[in-house]
Formats: sequence, structure tokens, C-alpha cells
Amino acid sequence: MSNKSVVKNTSGQLSRPQQVLFGGKTPSADYDDIDKSPGRNVRYFSLALDKDENPAAYSEELEAELPGSSSKENCNSVETERQSLSSPTLGTAHLHPEERNPLYEVSNEYMRIIGGQQVFKSLLKKHSDSRQSLRNKASNATDLALKSINEAEPESRTFFSDTKLSLESDWTARLRRRKMLFYRRIRINDYCFLLALVGIGVVVIENEFHNTAYFSILSIVCNCISMGVTVALIVGIVLYHSTQIQISLNRTGADDWRVALTTGQIIQLATEIVICSVVPLPGLYFIETVQCEMLSADIMIDWTVVKEDRLTTESVKAPLNAILSVLMVCRLYLLGRFMALRSKQFQDAATRSIAALNRITVDFAFILKSLMYENPIKVLLLFTGVLWLVMAWMFRQFNGNHDEYLYSNSIWFVIITFLSIGYGDVTPTTYCGRGVSITTGIIGAGVSSALIAVISRQMELTRAEKQVNNFMSESKLSRQCKNIAAKVLQNRWFIHRYSHGKSSHDAIKLRNYQKKFLLAINDFKRVKWEQRKTSEEGNALVDVAKMQKTMHEAVFDMKKTQEVILNRIESLCKTIQLLNSAGNQLASNARSPP
Repeated sequence: MSNKSVVKNTSGQLSRPQQVLFGGKTPSADYDDIDKSPGRNVRYFSLALDKDENPAAYSEELEAELPGSSSKENCNSVETERQSLSSPTLGTAHLHPEERNPLYEVSNEYMRIIGGQQVFKSLLKKHSDSRQSLRNKASNATDLALKSINEAEPESRTFFSDTKLSLESDWTARLRRRKMLFYRRIRINDYCFLLALVGIGVVVIENEFHNTAYFSILSIVCNCISMGVTVALIVGIVLYHSTQIQISLNRTGADDWRVALTTGQIIQLATEIVICSVVPLPGLYFIETVQCEMLSADIMIDWTVVKEDRLTTESVKAPLNAILSVLMVCRLYLLGRFMALRSKQFQDAATRSIAALNRITVDFAFILKSLMYENPIKVLLLFTGVLWLVMAWMFRQFNGNHDEYLYSNSIWFVIITFLSIGYGDVTPTTYCGRGVSITTGIIGAGVSSALIAVISRQMELTRAEKQVNNFMSESKLSRQCKNIAAKVLQNRWFIHRYSHGKSSHDAIKLRNYQKKFLLAINDFKRVKWEQRKTSEEGNALVDVAKMQKTMHEAVFDMKKTQEVILNRIESLCKTIQLLNSAGNQLASNARSPP
């Protein structure tokens, strides 16, 4: 390879493909701080090259990048660059601290760690793709990218055909696609939730038309709309799960959708399709020529009804569409997914990152707990209101359309059952109606207990409020203790004064002051006992941070004292050794002849 193929411009500037790869003209702020020297750029992108390629090409390129130096210096620099390419972690160890590029060091470690994942990515590829075919694909992708950048430089294209695409651009593309898939999933879920609400609303309106004997063409239109909405909802559910699989593929790096598809996802998709496919069927409509009015003939099923004596039952005909309309309420499970995807905890990347580090999944359960912690009263009131409306409508559908089962009476029954009152003026006549009442009672008991827990937590004093009350009680008890101690001294002085009296009046006063003296002593003991209990309660309110700080200071002082003692012991040992050596020397001098 000639030097002209690497350094084409005489002004010392890199060509356009080299600037794109080496960061010469990229608008990113990260590349603006990189040293523009060619050696640094080659060293910075050493990990982007395939280390299995011929290293002689690198030596020629480095020689071309250093035209002003001698051949020996060029050989030394080439050998140095070759060592840095073969051992990326030692590429900057021999450099002067001022010549080291901190951005290169950080990127070197990043690319070394991320590059380790490329080995495992091959396991997620298709079995027909060998290592050589993957390398050929990477080189072909590089050729196409460089060809789109500049088609007028065929010589420089030969140099870049042996390189791989930058890992940073690959991760940037993956992150952009991941962000796009996240937004697509949120939009699809919004449309699915909207379609579910529209379908339920249309079915409710159709039931009201059917119950009030309105013109039957409206029922036909409502049934057709509900069928169309159901089909669109099923398509949206499939698109949602396909987007979920694409997100899994983007995260794992696999290229086959069957790798990311698990058994749990298949079961979940099938369950959601079954739930969302429940819809009232259009009835058989015909025209009665005598009365000239539209009538509907719904599909009827046998329905068990409890008679008024509550002892016997009878079988009546009930429309199948009423049962299917009630089952459409199961589509409200999309509300939980809507709340999870539209919550600020899920849409905030920082919150999701912190949750992932703590092994916490940002799902509907986490969102519900967060809402219950932040706004418990609002959440409980909203849930209770929606539950009353839904259960009242279900109760009315299950118990027929008689006058005693009007919607207002159904709401009254649901409310008194929810509050565990039960006057008995409205009773269910079917087994499904009894099931609705039992479910309402169980949910009402749970909501009532949650409401009591929330109210008790709201009424509980905070730590600061407890400390204020504790301080005020301690001040009050200290004043009482001083007053009672003064009374003890006063009564003791009066006892001493009237103990030497001669009259009966002095004896009576002496007995009164002795009684007051005993009462004052008992009050003093009581106040001291209350002070002790208050101090024990105050000790329980000690701040944990303050206790930890105190313990840390105590441990630090103890360690410092131990170090002083060890130093003194060492000095004492040295002194003893000196004394032993001096004594041995004196003994040897005394034994030696003069």
C-alpha cells in the first residue's frame, strides 16, 4: 500500500472517510476533545480494527502518517504502535503523563469490556453463519458505508475495507432503535386501551337500547361497531407483543425472533387474545309483517333463578349477549398496563436504571404501591367509585330487567354490600348475582382495611412531632419536680416549727403539715417515675445517624489509643534491646583481660 493511499492531501489534513472514522469532522462533543494527531487517532481506534488482520498494513500506514521522521524512528514508532495494537491495555503505559489521552483510556476500557460481549453474540446468531461469514459481512457493511460517504476515492476505500464498523456507532443505533420501540409500545398500548373502553361503552349502550325496546337498527349498528373494535383490539394486542419481542431482540443482540419468544409470552398472548375476543354476537333480526316493527331474536340459554320463597329454583331463558357483555369487563386489565407504561417511574430512564440496579421491576405492582404511598386517599376513592359502577352494572345484567333491579337499586345494593351493612331490601335472584355480591363484599373488606391503615398512618405523629411533645413533657415534669421539692422543704420547715408548740392549735397544724409532707414525697416519687419513662421514650427517638456518628467517633478514638499503646510498646521493646546489648557489651569487656 502506498503512502498516497493513506495521506492524500498535501496540507496534512485527513480525507473525508478518514475524518469520519477518526473523528475529524464528527459533530459529537466527545470527538471534539480528541487530539487530532494521526498517531493518537490510530491508537484510539485500534480496538475497532480486527487484530487478526495483517499488521504490515498498519506499519505502512503509520510510516505514511510520520513523513518528517527518519526511517529508524519510523520503525521504532511502528513497532511501538504495533505493540499498542496487539496489547491495548499497555498502549499508554509507556507514555509520558502529559502525552496520555484520558478519553482514549476510558474508551479503551469501554471497548475492551463491550468487545468481550461480541464473542457471546455469535451464539445468538443463526447456525449457518460461521465466524468467517460474519467477518465478511462486517467488511461488506464497511465497504457500503464508505462508498456512500465518498465514491470519488477508491484508493482510500481499500484501506477501510479491512476495518470493522465502530462499536460506538453500533451501540448508538441499537439505543436509538430501543428508544423508538419503547415509544411504539406505549402508543400501541394507548390505542389498545382506548379500543377496549370504546368496545365496553358501545356494548353498554347496545344493552340499554335492547332493554328499552328502541329501534333495533341501533342494536345492529352497535354490534357491528363492537365487532370491528374487537378485531382492531386483537390486532393491537398482537402488535404490542411483537414490539415486545423486538425489544428483547434488541437487548440480547439475537437476530431470530424465536430466540426471544418464550413459553410464558405465548401463553400470555393466547390468554389476552381469548379475553379480548369475547364480544356479543349480532342477533337474528327480522320484520314482523303484522305489526311492521323491527324485533330481535337473541340466542337464549337456560338460566337458573331463585324464587321468592328462597327454597326452590326455576329455569328461565336468558340472552347470551348479556353474559358476553359482562365478560367484556375483563378487558379492563389493560388499565394496569396503561398505568405502568404511562407512569413517571417507567418513563424516567434514571428511575428504571436505579430500579434495575436494585433488582426491582417497574411493573404495575410497583406503580400501584408507589401511588398508594404518595396519594392513598385518591387511589382508594377512584378505585371504589369505578368498582361500584362496574359491579352495579354486572349485578343488573345478571338479575334481569325487572323494575326492582333498576340501575339505582343495583348501585344501592352494591354500596351496602361493599360497606358490609346489608339491609336485605334488594337481594340477588341468580347464582351469578350472588357471586357478584360475594366478590363485592370481599373487595369492600379489603378496601376498608386499607383505608383504616392509611388513616392510622396519616394520624401517626412524625419523628419531629414526637420529639417536640417529648421535649414539652420533659420541661413540664422538671417544673413539677422543682415545685414538689420546694413543697417538701416547706412542709419539713413547718413540721420543725410546730413540733415545739405547747398549744393544741400547734398540734393540729403539725398533723396537717405532716400529712402534706407525706403527700409531697409521694408526688415527688411519681414525678421522678414519669421522668424516667419519658427519658426512655426519648431514647427510642434518637436519630440513627447521630448514634452512628457517635459510635464512629468512639471507635476512632479507641483505634487511636491502640496505636499510641502499640507505639509505646515498640519503643519499650527497642529500649530493652538496647539495654540488653549494652549489658552484654559490658559483660564482655569485664571478662576480657586488661
